Amino acid sequence: MEINYKVTSGQEQVLIICMSINVSSTCPVSNITFYIGGKDLQLLSCRISGEKTRILFTSPDTIALPVISNETTELTYHIQLAKPGKHGHHGFIDNEFIVFEGGQVFLLPVDFYTLSDIEMPEAVENMTFTFDFASLLKKQAYTNPVEIIPFNELIKPGQAEIYSLCKNAFVFGDFVKIKSKNTPAADSFSVNVLNREKEKYINEPGFFELYSYYNDLFNSHPDSYNTVLLPLCEDSGLPIIGGSGEAVCASSFDIGKLRDWQLLSHRMFHAFFISTAYNPAFFIPPNLWINEGLASYYEIVSLESLNDTLKSYIGADGKSQLAGMFSQYLYIRFRYPGDYDFAPMQEAEVIYSGAKKEFLHYTMAPLLITAFEETAVKNGAKPDSLLHYCLNNRDFPTDGNLAKEAAFSILGKDAEFFYESYFSNPGIPVLWKLSVYLPGNNELIAMLNYIDYVLESWIHHK
Repeated sequence: MEINYKVTSGQEQVLIICMSINVSSTCPVSNITFYIGGKDLQLLSCRISGEKTRILFTSPDTIALPVISNETTELTYHIQLAKPGKHGHHGFIDNEFIVFEGGQVFLLPVDFYTLSDIEMPEAVENMTFTFDFASLLKKQAYTNPVEIIPFNELIKPGQAEIYSLCKNAFVFGDFVKIKSKNTPAADSFSVNVLNREKEKYINEPGFFELYSYYNDLFNSHPDSYNTVLLPLCEDSGLPIIGGSGEAVCASSFDIGKLRDWQLLSHRMFHAFFISTAYNPAFFIPPNLWINEGLASYYEIVSLESLNDTLKSYIGADGKSQLAGMFSQYLYIRFRYPGDYDFAPMQEAEVIYSGAKKEFLHYTMAPLLITAFEETAVKNGAKPDSLLHYCLNNRDFPTDGNLAKEAAFSILGKDAEFFYESYFSNPGIPVLWKLSVYLPGNNELIAMLNYIDYVLESWIHHK
């Protein structure tokens, strides 16, 4: 089976996708089921060799498309971009650029969403992606819009390739690349900015310092990694989020905001991790929290690699940020007794609560990893032991307990106590010594109010 996607722009903030499917003469089925959940889409028409045919809704989130050997099934649908969400606009069409996440736009056979080896009645041999935005972008003041995409073809895609398709950003517009010859693996990394904004970023080495940090940490790097820095939406003032994979990451960025640098680093960690040790076991409970916790931990400690001028400008202070995070953790645990006193190994039970998932992945987990690393070093392990355990066990089974195996492999005599206290039960990690690094009262109060707002906004769907 071959699946081809052609993407063009329609009315304001709408993409038009024509998906064509060709099956072999030996295809054993007459319908292919596609997953449509989680997308803001409108199905327009389905045709086989030009003749209109029906779309069968097999569930609220799936459709079955008829296929006939040696003939082409074409589905045309619209995807709505830019609706404001919790973290900003998801995808966007602007006078200067078009950006979206692959998983936001491309319909895929439902079999691709299984965590086991992909077995389909008709294997996908090839997927191609073509884009025609010239008529829109060339109306602007520039004539050579840049295309920043992870790929335009997938041959015999498996789990890793489909994950990449869903997570990566696809970007088109008036962008210029900024590179640094002094960065290790310099040819593999580019910072992409709008042409009119290049003077803001061209002399900032911080992007390349972060990339060098992760290159040293992983002793590896993605084959090609593009960071795309977008402006805020002019009308709403909200961020624009375009996707974040191991090849292309695109989102709004303010060079003077600490949080934007942390998010940039968080996404860069994921890119290195995925390209070095992709394994479905690291992306499902009860192991997902370790993956997200590592990213949230390194988004803080990695900023120590930035030059002193930039660190001072954005207020990057890893110890102070961890101390503030520990205060947020304690505040929530005691302000809402019973609501957030769950163990990380209960991830499968709590992940469907947006607030509890947020608290686990971005507050509890990085603090537990901080405590884990301190305990590991005390017992003679090298720094970054948990990350390197994951990298050295990239074939870890999907039904395995990563936290337990890592603890008993690294923490020596403290392994059982640590695992039972903090991973298997909701014990409070012993990080009290961070109190000497607490930020000032005003900043600390702002941090406590912020986490309260974030968690409550999940509960009230704001």
